[in-house]
Amino acid sequence: MKTFILFLLFSTFSFAGEQKMALITSEFDEDIKTFYLMTDDQHVIEGIRYVTTRPPGGIVEDRIILAEDILDDGVVLEERNGMEAVRLGVERFSLETGGTIKLTYLFNGITGERKIQRLLLKKNDQHFLMTDLAHKNVNRLFLVANRSRVFGIVGIKEILTYWSDTEDLSVFFQLDNYDFLLGGTYVSK
Repeated sequence: MKTFILFLLFSTFSFAGEQKMALITSEFDEDIKTFYLMTDDQHVIEGIRYVTTRPPGGIVEDRIILAEDILDDGVVLEERNGMEAVRLGVERFSLETGGTIKLTYLFNGITGERKIQRLLLKKNDQHFLMTDLAHKNVNRLFLVANRSRVFGIVGIKEILTYWSDTEDLSVFFQLDNYDFLLGGTYVSK
């Protein structure tokens, strides 16, 4: 019944455009999250689509989140062990031109310590582009696990951001002692 209600709710939205913004992977699991920006026919942001797939390609979750929900207080993108792991919010943001994206993530679930990663969303003609704060293009994010010798994984150590021109998820490379998917150029914080 819940699935049917969600289908009816989502089928009433009429988004004019969908632009892929980023692929998100992590050390936590093999899931690949694809982040899309949903716009109307005037290229104004109406929401986001957040699709989680698990190799070899099965969709685990396909969420549409309205812009109003993000503008109000942000939305939880990831939850782990009953705790809010990643929250998406915005600062100084316009649905017409973009602004600052704020990813608040759980650094340490034992102490409750959180950290923030900021990215910029800028409109370029009719499309949007995501960059880091140094204005380097970003279309890949990788969540690095924060490990404790006693407790194992306790949170997210950092979010690496970079740009890749390839969709090939089989490409691995070494960066600061992290092996991760999605070859590309690392964008330092």
